[in-house]
Amino acid sequence: MSAPTLTATDGTATVGSVIAFNCTQGRRTKSEMYSSSRASLTVRNPGSIPASWVLERYVTVAINGNTVYWGYITNIEYNYGITSALDTATISFEGYLAFMGRGYLNGFALTGGTTGAEAQRVGNALTGSAKTITSSGTRSLTDTSTYTGAAQNVITTLVAMEQGRLRETNSLFFLGRDKLIDPAVSPYFYTKWKMTDVSPGSNGVAYDLVEFASLTDNYFTQVTISPSSVATQQAGTGSRNLQISTYDSSTTQASNLASYTLNEFNTSTSVPTTVSTRNSLSWAMDPAAMIAEAPIGFMLPITFRGTTYNSIIEGWTISATPEDVRYTFAVSGYEQNNYLILNDAVYGRLDYNKLGF
Repeated sequence: MSAPTLTATDGTATVGSVIAFNCTQGRRTKSEMYSSSRASLTVRNPGSIPASWVLERYVTVAINGNTVYWGYITNIEYNYGITSALDTATISFEGYLAFMGRGYLNGFALTGGTTGAEAQRVGNALTGSAKTITSSGTRSLTDTSTYTGAAQNVITTLVAMEQGRLRETNSLFFLGRDKLIDPAVSPYFYTKWKMTDVSPGSNGVAYDLVEFASLTDNYFTQVTISPSSVATQQAGTGSRNLQISTYDSSTTQASNLASYTLNEFNTSTSVPTTVSTRNSLSWAMDPAAMIAEAPIGFMLPITFRGTTYNSIIEGWTISATPEDVRYTFAVSGYEQNNYLILNDAVYGRLDYNKLGF
């Protein structure tokens, strides 16, 4: 493949002299709490940085014309060489979760709605440049407790309570626990959306590293749910304990959450946890175009030595220069997701689905 093109823009002015870009988005494992994305962009000729690029300016970064990062400036560091030709500037960014999440909530009262509806209320409660938080498929109901502090803490607690996912672009999209997205069907129809070692140039995307792991952060033998208003609930036994703080409305819901979460994480089977590719490898679908969909919760088949492993994208990292780009996807195996869709051939198994939760 040809060398990548790297650009950044604030919607008005574009910077093209990019010599390095690095970002981290989403989460590394399914059991982790979400945190905001982080990125850095290094450019030649610092004088080319638009005057409008100041603290908290919204900027997008594109690779091969595909937007792969959405963030807000947190710092610009200037580095001057012996000659002006060696001068560089490194711009640091944070994602919308951090940008909005620092908003202060004073006596914010939950109303007993779904986790998604309450997250949207958090966004609506903030003033200034706050944007909409949208949601889809959330079901767990909150208590009616009151919170004072940073908004991000409420949002991440609601996501953990739902066992959902959080997609971050120039706003937040909260996916319910059974919202898995198949990019091969409507409305996407990305039939080449797969990592494969079989004719990737015409069939999918080549990769050069896939990591398998078993007894990692995705394996637990006990789950403890600690609601703010009702009694703590547990499921399972043993020393590998996952603790989750929630706003569950009842002990029944908290108990169901404990059992549901334990069933996600009580399998120690070795499964893919990361898969990595490069722009210079063979592909029928540009990995940058995959990232452009902000594909948290997207299915990602990985064909490895004759076996296809069905996984879900949890996050990714990008490391780019004008010579090449490294994309590494963090994924969870179907074993952590097969309680979600009733009778689905891959992501649901008869008698294993947690109905009624």
